[in-house]
Amino acid sequence: MITFIGEPLNGIYFGEETFSYPTGQAETYRKVLRESESRDLVESALCREYQAIISALKKMDIEFRILSSNPGPPDRSFIERCIKEYGCLTLPLGNFPPYITAYPKDLCTVIEKANLLLLNDRAVRTAVPMKNGWNSMVSRIGEGGYTLVRGSTMIVGSGLDDTPDTGIEVIKKAGINVVEFPSVVTSEYSRQQDFVTGIKCNGHIDRVACLLEGKDGKMNLIVDPSLVTADCCDPNPSRWFLRTPSQTRDLIRETFEPMGIKVHWPANLEIPCSPNLKQFRNGKVLMTRGEEALKELVTGIVGPKNLVETEIPIRFMPVWKRSGIGCKICEFPISAMYNY
Repeated sequence: MITFIGEPLNGIYFGEETFSYPTGQAETYRKVLRESESRDLVESALCREYQAIISALKKMDIEFRILSSNPGPPDRSFIERCIKEYGCLTLPLGNFPPYITAYPKDLCTVIEKANLLLLNDRAVRTAVPMKNGWNSMVSRIGEGGYTLVRGSTMIVGSGLDDTPDTGIEVIKKAGINVVEFPSVVTSEYSRQQDFVTGIKCNGHIDRVACLLEGKDGKMNLIVDPSLVTADCCDPNPSRWFLRTPSQTRDLIRETFEPMGIKVHWPANLEIPCSPNLKQFRNGKVLMTRGEEALKELVTGIVGPKNLVETEIPIRFMPVWKRSGIGCKICEFPISAMYNY
């Protein structure tokens, strides 16, 4: 495997009016927005947070490449600094669009247990059926934010297993247990008006949950304790049945515990999208600093020696770049890489 890190893409649209966030995480997002007094402040914070992720990966002895396919002027100088200060290596990744090279988790979903590579259907049109021991297919859930995968367990966003372009049946035939996660309710927030303008359902479940393999080899699902979910079949959100966090916890427990997946809820979350952490193939976990309740849970699952925190909290990146740590990282099979 080779580890990709998304290019920084620090240019932001500071005049942007609307932000989308999981409804239960409203206050963590708005707190960051209240601190976002200028473009310079935000870009400086984004640089520090990206550098903290790079520093943590070096501490973990993770070999990685920074993708550098679409670097604008701010990114180019910042990447050069990472090369100089940390000895980072870069990798131009074809002609992929910025939403892939900045967030490589969304390039593909890797199911190593089945030697199966699901390629994002928005980024890749054709796939090599079999080569170098890997099967590959173009799939809607190749956009990795829709999934949580570990071992032979795969959790997918609600509704995605009903569409023909996901390849769920192929995945199941490969011996992978596929379970559906409830629809996550997100709020559309106008910063200028300080007002929620509407709600939507979002299939990216990695902002509110993570799937970890414990030191005992068992599967553990950590979920945002303030998560709000809904049945989103009706196109009119006013007719949705919104589940409270308590009702959501009951549903998640009933869904996953019969599958042998132990469910955990931290007492509280202080940082946007903090469940969006990364567990590497070797079992080690990288997460943001500043989440003591979440840290306690993760430590109990993987052991203290397998947990590394960033030097500073990753707070501005989830709000301004819509990505947590996990979105920035993809472990990709080298043998498959040279096919594309």
